[in-house]
Amino acid sequence: MPDEHHKIAISTGHSVASPGVLSFNGTPEHVYNTVLVEKLLKYHVPHGEWFRADHDCEDLRYPKHLRQTIKNINDADCTCAMELHHNASPKHNAFGSLVLYADGSELGYLLAKRLADVFTSNLREMNVYPNIKYLGKKNKKAFLWDTVCPAVIIEPSFIDTLDDMAWAELNQTQIASSIYEGLLGWLKAV
Repeated sequence: MPDEHHKIAISTGHSVASPGVLSFNGTPEHVYNTVLVEKLLKYHVPHGEWFRADHDCEDLRYPKHLRQTIKNINDADCTCAMELHHNASPKHNAFGSLVLYADGSELGYLLAKRLADVFTSNLREMNVYPNIKYLGKKNKKAFLWDTVCPAVIIEPSFIDTLDDMAWAELNQTQIASSIYEGLLGWLKAV
C-alpha cells in the first residue's frame, strides 16, 4: 500500500445539530473534535489526501449525520476511516484514552494498534478495544461496521472530568500529531 494513492477519511463524529456530550466547562464535544480534525488536515498524506467525510452533513442530526458520513466514505473508496470522539462517563470521574475497531477486521485492528502504540509512546497509555458487531450496531459504533474500509473511533479523553478535559485542551497538537504518526506507520506497514 505504500505507493498507492491514499484517501484518508476523517470525521468529527458529531455535527453542529447533534454536538455530543458537554465537557466539564460546558463546551460541546463537537468543538473538541473539530479542533482535532482541523489540526490533522494540516498534515500532508504521502501519496494521498484527506477526505472530510462529514463535509456535507454538519447541519444533520444524529443518526442522519452518521448515515451520510458512512455513505460519503463508502462512495469515496477510502483507504481507511477515522472518527474522532471524546468520551464521557456516567459518574463524571473517568479518564484515559481508547481506540475502537470492528472485531474481526484485521486491518482495522492493525490501524488501532498502531495508533495506540504511538499515542502511548508520545502522550499516555491508549487502550485498544474490539467492538462486537451486535453490541455496537445500535449506536455510533455503526461507523466501524458499515464502512467498507478499515475504520477506527479515536477517543483521546473524557471531557466531562476536569483533569482529563484540561489534559485534552493542553495536548491538542500532540494528540493530532500522534494520530498522524500512527496513521503513517500503518500506511507503511500494510
